[in-house]
This record gives sequence, C-alpha cells and structure tokens, in this order.
Amino acid sequence: QLGMEQSYNSVLALLKTAHLENPLLDFGCIALSSNEANPIETLLNEAINYDFGLVYLKLAKNKRIAQIFEPIPLTGFSKKKNLIKDKVFLVTGGMGGLGLLVAKRLLEKECRGLILTGRSPSNHSLQSKLLQLYGDNKQVKYVAADISKRHDVIELHSFCNRNFGQVDGIIHCAGLNKDSYLIKKELADFRQTLAPKITGVLNLDWVWKDDNLQWFVLFSSSAASLGNAGQGDYSAVNGFLNDFAILRN
Repeated sequence: QLGMEQSYNSVLALLKTAHLENPLLDFGCIALSSNEANPIETLLNEAINYDFGLVYLKLAKNKRIAQIFEPIPLTGFSKKKNLIKDKVFLVTGGMGGLGLLVAKRLLEKECRGLILTGRSPSNHSLQSKLLQLYGDNKQVKYVAADISKRHDVIELHSFCNRNFGQVDGIIHCAGLNKDSYLIKKELADFRQTLAPKITGVLNLDWVWKDDNLQWFVLFSSSAASLGNAGQGDYSAVNGFLNDFAILRN
C-alpha cells in the first residue's frame, strides 16, 4: 500500500523479466491509495478477479487505472534556443559508447566545459584515445572515479569546482550488465549491476545536493518498462532510475 504519487518500477521490471524467461511464472501488481479505508478487503476483492494481462493496476477514488503504452509521434517539435552553450557538464560513463555520443553532442552545442568520468585509470592508452577523439581540447577533462564510492564522488566534485567553478548539468550514462537468466544469476553479478546505477545516482545526488544544477539526466532503458530476458538485474536498476526521477522531482 503506497501513496499514489509513488512508483515501484524496479520490482515490476524484475517480474516482467522473470515472466519473459519463464512464461509459466505469471504475476500482477495492484496499488492501493494510502487513504484506502479497507485496504486488505479491497486488495483481496481485486486479486480474486485480477486480469493478469494488465500487469499493473492502480486503484484511486473508485477508479481502476491500468498501465498501457502508446506511441508518441516525433513531429511538431519546435527548435528552441541552445540551452547547452557555455554550460559545464559532467558525463558519467564518459568513455563508454553512450557517453561518447553524449559528449560529442555537447561539444557540437558549444558547451564551456566537459568532465568525463569512468572507472578506467587515466593511463597512456586512455589519454591517447582522448587525444584521438578530442585533440588538444582544454575544455575536456577525464577523471578516473568509481561513482559507487562516496569518497570518489566527493573528490570528483572538488575537481569539477577547481577546474570549472561549477557544474551546470550531470548526465548519468554509467552502467554495467551481466547477462544471464535469473535462475543462473550470481548474487555478486547482481550487486555489480546495481552499483553504478543505484549507488551511483544516490551518491551523485547527495554530493551535488547543494549545487544549483540545471540538469540531472538519468539514462534508463526500455528494459525498465518491458523487461528483457537475461537482464533481470539490469531491468530492475533502470526501473529504479525511473522511480528515482519521479520521486526526486
């Protein structure tokens, strides 16, 4: 029983994945309003007649609200002014495929500063790659940091402030997946997948809580909404990011 403003996509994503991996495992999710007068009776009545095809059902003011997906046409978007120009951005997972794409776009939009971070040490090989990608661009910095460790994030914050004065936006691209079916998945692999997405975003939010951020962008996945066989942990952690964004706002 939760307040209607709350969400629990993390658990739903895990259950959807479990169903994809084993269709014999079915489930349903019923959410009750926190001011429900007779929650147990209401829940039992709904459970008896529950349509498992709905997957997710909210009860509010005697209404049933089911989760469905609808296409959004990619038309009618107006061109707005450049909101990135002269801003400073931190990109986690900055040397990964997604992070590099984001960094390229930010530079095209004339950001003032770009801090890329990842767990890889800043060795000769990485510096050569940075030089190949960005040349001798003084506005691009790389910092080796494990965002699942609070101390590393505190040091990262200090580095950003020393070199750029402030960070205007954080784009959280860091992630890890260890694909295998839930029945075979090791707990250690599950924890490794959770670390950058869950612990990482909580650390970033805590360390930058007093800064005047204009953007805090979290890269999730369609697996958070649909589930994905072999990626139960990855689906769940991205579901958490969706929940966190809702509650954080």
